[in-house]
Amino acid sequence: MKFYINSISVLVLSLCIAGCALNNAPASAAIYPNCKLDDYCSVAGKFSVVEIDHVKMGKVMLADGKCINLSMSNAALKKYKKDEEISVVGVLYETPTVDELTATLKINGRRIGWSQCNNNYIFLK
Repeated sequence: MKFYINSISVLVLSLCIAGCALNNAPASAAIYPNCKLDDYCSVAGKFSVVEIDHVKMGKVMLADGKCINLSMSNAALKKYKKDEEISVVGVLYETPTVDELTATLKINGRRIGWSQCNNNYIFLK
């Protein structure tokens, strides 16, 4: 999915993929990075808060040195301490492609920044 903006636009996207409402996560969620897009995904590692495009998000450093960004509520961001080992379950999404200029994305009503770890992030209820 590609979205383009012109030189003076600020794009606000309200995206909701069919079935994106978060219900109770299944106990058998796949473990990242072996998750399917738009499905529940479990991730574990060292937590930190990062600010991406003026949006605070979580970041989990995995044992292999890779990372994944987390879209979390403000309350959830405050719940965890820096470098705390956490294990969470959310829905794995791909960051939509937007060319060149500033854009703000909203997924399920929450602003997200562009993932700095890879092209995916996990949305936590």
